[in-house]
Formats: sequence, structure tokens, C-alpha cells
Amino acid sequence: MNIRNHEKWESEGDEWKLNEHQSIEPDIEWASVFDLFPDPYSHDPGKPNDLFRHHVLTKHEFRELAGSPGFETDTIHAILMESPQGNHVPEDYERELRNINNNDEQYVTPQRFDVLEYWGPVDGHQLMEYGVTDIDEQAEYQANIWICDGRMIMARLNPLKPEAIPYKFVPYESVLHRFWGIGIPYMMNDSQDVMNSTGRALLDNAALTAGPMFQMDVSKLPEGMSLEDAKKIYPYRLWFYDGEAGEGPMIQAINIQSNQKDLSGIFEMFRRFADEETSLPSYTHGEQTQSLNKTASGMSMLMTAANVALKSVVKNIDDYATVPLIDSLFNFAMRWSDSEDAKRGDLDVVAMGSAALVAKELQSERMMNALNVSMNPVLGPMTDHRYLYNEYLKSLDIDPDKALRPEEELYAQSHAPEAAGGGSRSDDEQSSGVRSGGGVSSASTQVAAGETGNVPGFNQFARPAG
Repeated sequence: MNIRNHEKWESEGDEWKLNEHQSIEPDIEWASVFDLFPDPYSHDPGKPNDLFRHHVLTKHEFRELAGSPGFETDTIHAILMESPQGNHVPEDYERELRNINNNDEQYVTPQRFDVLEYWGPVDGHQLMEYGVTDIDEQAEYQANIWICDGRMIMARLNPLKPEAIPYKFVPYESVLHRFWGIGIPYMMNDSQDVMNSTGRALLDNAALTAGPMFQMDVSKLPEGMSLEDAKKIYPYRLWFYDGEAGEGPMIQAINIQSNQKDLSGIFEMFRRFADEETSLPSYTHGEQTQSLNKTASGMSMLMTAANVALKSVVKNIDDYATVPLIDSLFNFAMRWSDSEDAKRGDLDVVAMGSAALVAKELQSERMMNALNVSMNPVLGPMTDHRYLYNEYLKSLDIDPDKALRPEEELYAQSHAPEAAGGGSRSDDEQSSGVRSGGGVSSASTQVAAGETGNVPGFNQFARPAG
């Protein structure tokens, strides 16, 4: 939540003036995990006991805090006077991150200010020392405190209702009795180490086998030839020697054995291990292999199985990101919104991402099975094929109202020949059993016991109307 200043042109009589207005707005931002320090004794990433966030602010950003509500203007100005070049001291992890990003540290001029933001419980007597009033010094309160250079620059009670820490942590895979979860790099760490070693060995072996090595009998070199000249090897070079130094060639090629096939097999084996460890098979991101079932139904089954494995990941996103975020925005609207339409009373947020991920694919498969069963000549007349086809299209995210023709249009088309009347029967009419002037033929009007008539668009998914 932020109090923001907005400039707006407004008319005052015959003149237009730029006026400044303040508004309370929700604020959503991404924070680096390298700047967040939750309580090390916390076990639930959804509910940390307390946390610090490390801000590295420019001089301009730090000066702007002096004009924000609740901040100690005099203290901020005093810090600016005492440390005009900033007080930021780069941490080891900051240097490492810059090295990973290939940033040249010698050109980095800090001129920044270290600011710590704290969210968590604070005793009442400490808050009273910071200037917070109307509280009990013996009680404990959820508070928000900002510190720079060892001095408090802002202290207030938690402004959120209900009181909560506004930072949300989303683990890829949660770990029991541990705050930080694990991600894909941790899951495939062992396989990645083997693949890295195998890749280096593969490149080394490829370099050694790129061309032959040579063994030279220096005793057979022609008189007056230096070793430097003998090292110059090029195609069609002619060597002279008299043969008095002994039998055998003067130069002999030595070929190193290529192990690239074996090393490639090891690499591929541990790549498959990584797929199993992360539950992210290669076919989920488009890679095709010879053993892969490339039919539509086969790929659908494989993708469905992969979605089941990813269900826990999507559920973590639902539980730790979607639900808390929507819940916070709902509470903000209930408390601060000027529109009465935004206030809906007490509601609970229910995220359906993990359920829909698997349910949609299963629903599509089940509807197709139902359609196949309805082709049975006994069960077909009992089935409303239009309803089944509607639901099947919905499972594929296709609008059935746009994909299917209206029922009225189908009725009108089926009765159009009867309304015309008269005329002789054409070859097409004889083959279909429809008379242009006398309705349908006797063959088409015979209906078995227990069956309904042939009405286009109803119970005719398996057979053409007529």
C-alpha cells in the first residue's frame, strides 16, 4: 500500500491549473531473495515470524523518503549531511552477483545508502521510545520499522488489516520443517554434476581425436635440417632420408581412440535422470526422440502424466502466491476503496489452478470416451449427442455456441423440402429416401421399437441426418 501523489489538470474559471492529489493505491513488486532475511526459526514460507529487507537506495531515492508520510525528515537530512557519498558497503553476495552478470566492479561507484526495513512483532515500550503513541508499553504489536546508519527513520504499527507481513514467498517444492524450498537446480544437482564432467571429458576427447599425433625418428632427419623445420607439417611435403639409420619410417602417425559414443551415452543417461528428478520430461518442452509415441492420443497421455507431476508446483503457486495476493487486494478494496460496488462482504479466495490443470485434460478424455460409447446402436438412441459434443468442445476451450449451428436452423433446413411440395424425385432424393413433395419414404419412416425419429441435430452424431 502506497500513498501516491498525482498531478491533474483542472479548470478554475477561465484558467487551467495543474493540481496535485494524493491517493491510496495497492502496490505489487518483485523482491530479490538475496535482499530478504526471514527469521531463521520460521518453518512456513507462508507465515514468517518476522523479516528484514535490505534496500540499497540512491541519494535521490533516500532523499525522497524524507517527504513520505511517517518518515523522520530531520534524521534523514542529518544522515545525508554526514554521509554525502553514501554509507553502502557491498556484501560478498552482491559482488558475486555482479561477477555472474559480467559487471566490471572497478567502474561501480556505490554512492548508495543501506536501509533496513523490518516487519514483525515489537514490544510496546520500544515503540513508545520511537514515538508511537496510544499503545500499551507491556503489550506486543505488529510493527514496521525502517533503519539507516543505526538510526530509526520510520516506526509505525502495521497498517494492514488484518495484520500480516506483506512479503510472500513461493517455493517451487516445499520442504518439511524448512522455510526455504528447493528448485529445479537443487533437484538435478547430482545429475548436472555428472553431465558437466561428461561434457568436459567429451570435449577433451574430441580435441585429442581431431587429428593424429606424429612420432619422428630424429636420427633419420636429413643433414642440416633443424627440429623447428621438421615440425612444419603440411600436405604433400616430401621427406628425404638415406636409410642408414635403420629400418622403419622416419615419421609415424599415432591416432588416439575416440570415446565420444560412450561419453554421449553417459550424458544421455543422466539427462534422463534429470528429467525424472525434476518431473519435467523433455517432450513437455518440444523435444522429440525416436522412442516417443508421436500419435495424438499417445502425446495426450504423456502430457497428462506430466501435468499430474506438476500439480504440486501449481498448488504451491496457488497456496503461497495467488490466494494471499488476491486476499490482500480484497482486504484493501474493503478498507480503502471509494466504490461501494467493490465491497462484497466477507469472502474466501479459492484458487483452482492445480485442480483445473489435471481436470481439464481428464474431462476431455472422458467426454471423448462417452461419445465413442454412444455410437453403440442400442445406447445411441438414449443419448443426447448434442450435449456430449457441447461439453467436449468446452473441455477444448472452444465456444460451442460459435462452433455449432443453432437448433432452429437445423429444423428449418430439415423441413425445407417438405414445404416446397410437388416435383419428381431426383437421384439424390431416391438414394436418401426423401421425397420433395411427399415427405419421407416408407423406408425412412420405419422406426424400431424403443427408438426415436431421425431429427437432424438430435441423437444423430454417429449417423448423417435423413
